[in-house]
Amino acid sequence: MAEYHIVGQRIPRIDAEAKARGQAIFGADVQLARTLTAKFLGSPHPHARIVSIDTSKAEALPGVRAVVTAADIPENAKFDPASRFHAFLAREYTVFPGQPIAALAADDAATAEEALTLIHVDYEVLPAVLTIRDALRPDLPAVIHGQGSSGADASATSHTAMASPSSQDTGSDIPKSTNIANKRVHQHGDLAAAFASSDVIVDHTYTVPGAHQGYIEPHSFVAHWDSADHVTVWGATQGAFAARDNIADTLGIPLANVTLNSTEIG
Repeated sequence: MAEYHIVGQRIPRIDAEAKARGQAIFGADVQLARTLTAKFLGSPHPHARIVSIDTSKAEALPGVRAVVTAADIPENAKFDPASRFHAFLAREYTVFPGQPIAALAADDAATAEEALTLIHVDYEVLPAVLTIRDALRPDLPAVIHGQGSSGADASATSHTAMASPSSQDTGSDIPKSTNIANKRVHQHGDLAAAFASSDVIVDHTYTVPGAHQGYIEPHSFVAHWDSADHVTVWGATQGAFAARDNIADTLGIPLANVTLNSTEIG
């Protein structure tokens, strides 16, 4: 059998030495003069309506330079408040724990952390859908408000729309639920005939817990307005072009006015 040079061999990672030596540059390692520290205030609820937000005490704290909510996001032709990519601050509703409600910038991390505790948010806690099986039920609330024109909560204001059902959808047996963002049905061969000719049929439902990669660096970005209409950004992202496009669209500036440097990841 022929020896392979790559497949089945112990190939050293090209980034291993820099990471082992502490020389790899992550987003949090980028240090610029007079940099402010930004922090987000996350929702404590899986589903709630934002009744009011009072940022006055946080704004009055010495060292706090700015406090913003969704109401401060500028309008422009490409900005879509119904898109999850653009609506990075919750508007009328929060739909998962930790969803950012407000953001602030301060002279240092300690001041920013303290300022977060001074922001007061009144919530109307709403029923939450916590499992995929429950999310399929048409009688339970929509977790993405404004996603459909019918359903348990269709009158709610749109704020984080997701992909609409595919035009290729043929899943007529899938329950009608406003929580279904997309449906795909893959068919191959004669399923009924295969079952009929089988000696044993095992029918069971398997579930697995959520999983998330354990990267070793803090998920942070550094942004610098280096001229009146140009911003340079450093951060850990695998989708540099998509991130650049979203930054440009949200800020309402040309793509050429955004420079995004993708730093080391995990």
